[in-house]
Amino acid sequence: MFTEADTLEELRANIRDAAQCHFEEGEAPKVLRLHLVSDEVLAA
Repeated sequence: MFTEADTLEELRANIRDAAQCHFEEGEAPKVLRLHLVSDEVLAA
């Protein structure tokens, strides 16, 4: 599953929503893992 959001709080809600939509009722995992990747641009 992939999702995105503008804030971390919104992202967490979107992840829970995506899991509910992806799995049949009662089959969703009890724990969801959030893997954050940061893409930063630094001045040289």
